[in-house]
Amino acid sequence: MGMHRMKLILFSLLCLGLTITEGAAHEIKLKFTGIKNVNVVLVHFHANSKTRYAEDTAYIDALGAGVFNSPKTLEEGIYQVLFPNYQTIEFIIGAQQQFEIDANIGSIITQVKFVNCPENIDYQNYISKKKSYDSLSTKLHKQLEVLPAGKESNNVQKRIKITDSAYSSIREGLIKKYEKSFLGILLHSNLSEVSNTSLFPLTVNSFKAPALLNTPYYESRLMYFLDSVVTQRNDSIEVMLSTLFNNSLASTPLFQYVSAAVLKHYREKKDAEVLYLYVAENFYIPFVSWDSAEQMENLQLDIARIKPTMVGSEAQNIYLNRYNPAPGYTLFTDSGFFKSTLYSIDADYLVVVFWNQDCDSCRKNILWLNELVKQRASKKVVLLSMNMQGSKEELASWLKFINDNSLQEVVNASPSSMYFKELYQAKTNQNIFVLDKGKRILARKLSCREVAQYLPKP
Repeated sequence: MGMHRMKLILFSLLCLGLTITEGAAHEIKLKFTGIKNVNVVLVHFHANSKTRYAEDTAYIDALGAGVFNSPKTLEEGIYQVLFPNYQTIEFIIGAQQQFEIDANIGSIITQVKFVNCPENIDYQNYISKKKSYDSLSTKLHKQLEVLPAGKESNNVQKRIKITDSAYSSIREGLIKKYEKSFLGILLHSNLSEVSNTSLFPLTVNSFKAPALLNTPYYESRLMYFLDSVVTQRNDSIEVMLSTLFNNSLASTPLFQYVSAAVLKHYREKKDAEVLYLYVAENFYIPFVSWDSAEQMENLQLDIARIKPTMVGSEAQNIYLNRYNPAPGYTLFTDSGFFKSTLYSIDADYLVVVFWNQDCDSCRKNILWLNELVKQRASKKVVLLSMNMQGSKEELASWLKFINDNSLQEVVNASPSSMYFKELYQAKTNQNIFVLDKGKRILARKLSCREVAQYLPKP
């Protein structure tokens, strides 16, 4: 949610004023010193630290007292009391939703105390111990990095082991004490343990509990898990994605978030189209019912555009204006071209490069690729240099580059239609594909230096 919308929601809630309801499902009394005659808002996190949803509002009277009070049972999660100056008091909402928060509100909020809520008292103690542990652990590991093997290094390792053991014991005690409550669920998931992922690893079940969506950790930890914890092979990632989605199906809000976030993640991530299609076709399209017909149609069109350029697919044929180099030929005329197609090029390996002639690095790479291909001429490796610009001046510059660099062995062509950009998703400079003898895609969206690994050795 953007800041503008956040402010709008908070302003709307503040305008509603405070409503006291008897028999409230949640009743959070507030006793503050240093602040009076203001409205405060109860908000909870949603997946990340920037998105917060407002749940209730309270008026702090002249005595510094107020109450969040409603017949609604709050979702479990991490909440904040949000003050007009955007200061906050963070706490958790679990099964116990009737308690009191006392605090001194100044330039810094101090003396925060929770009454009749042992879970929040333990949560605050845990946060304090976590900060101390993170600081000490970071310091010890930095010391270990620069110490040579020996007695001093061994002593630091012992201190790390003792520190880890003490902190782990605190966590295990809280997990056992609050096994069926939010604090236990949060600690068991390891989502909040950002700084020590080896001691407190993430698993696919770390994201299973719906209440964890109401934390500032969910999104970043999910993406970290998918990109850094799971073995980075498509088949391994697909297994984890299947479990992740199946775990979330029981909760509509959780599945709605996970499906949209993961789909967006792989749509935007470089070279992740296989995973994007896997998520879209196996989970998003079959199970999502909240998108409009237009949104679903656009998704289907996007899939249809991507599929023909996937590795293993037969390359889309392109009609070409192919240039036959001649010495001294620098000006654009129709006589310098003849009609051809991509499929008419005889090659066991065809390196297809889409590039703009006004790109200096592209020109250097074309020359480098030309040498790479020339070394493999006996293997029937051919370079197809596809100019992506079509004005008279651009073509003239391209043709001059061809002649100045004697690129007679290169198949130099300009597509007869700019529709090739859609067929090959060639919307940026320097898209490189490698095709086999049957024009099946062996590799796609390569960098210049990656091409050789898909070609036979000289």
